This record gives sequence, structure tokens and C-alpha cells, in this order.
Amino acid sequence: MNLDLAKLFEPSYLFSKFPGQISKSFMVAWLVVGVVLIIAGTVIKIFAKKYNNPLPVWIQMRRRVGNWFIASGFVFVVFLFFRYERTPWFSVRAWILVWLVCVIAWGAYLGFVALKKAPTIAKEQREQARIRKYLPN
Repeated sequence: MNLDLAKLFEPSYLFSKFPGQISKSFMVAWLVVGVVLIIAGTVIKIFAKKYNNPLPVWIQMRRRVGNWFIASGFVFVVFLFFRYERTPWFSVRAWILVWLVCVIAWGAYLGFVALKKAPTIAKEQREQARIRKYLPN
């Protein structure tokens, strides 16, 4: 199977109502990637509190990343189902590009929050924890 990247940007290729049959090896790879994303997201969410930095802001960031992985994997597997069943509207190849843009945008947002907002919130939470340590319950 030859991969032609120029074809990827042709509207007739992206928006064909009935794309060609998906090969078995591509289908298995697609399914494995989707399931791995779901499992990785679940593991990240389960063990969010187990890491060495127990501040609530970092726990929340780990859970957000877990949600990102789970949602991305689920949508990826749903698109595989529609592609395998060759439904007229949902098997269009352009949906994968929309999915990819959404995953990149969500990852960029999470990166922005982790690099810009979370450190300031963590600093405030450390200060509040230090003050609460000396206050009665």
C-alpha cells in the first residue's frame, strides 16, 4: 500500500461518501491504537493520586490528561466502526482530520494550562497548606 500525502488534501479523497474497504492490518492497527489510548487514560486517571506530588492542581491535571486519552481513544474506535461499516456520512476520511485537529488543540490547551496556570495555582495551594498547618481544625 503506497501512501500519497498529496492525495490527503484532495476534496474528492477526503469527502468521498464510500471510501474504499479498509485493510485488515490497518484496521487492527487502528483498533490497537484506540484501545491503548483508552487503557492509558484509564491507568492515568486511576493512579493520579499515587504520584509524588499530591497537590490538587496536579492531580486534576493528571485526570484531565486521562480524560483526553480516553475520549480520543473512544472517538478513534467509533470512527473505526463507522469506517468498517461504511456508513455514508460518518465514514468520510475528513472526520479523522477533524479528530486529529481536536486532539492537537486539546493537547495544546492542556500543555498551556500545565505550563502557565498550574504552577501559579500550585504555589497558592502550597501557601494555603502551609497556613492551614498552624490553624486548628
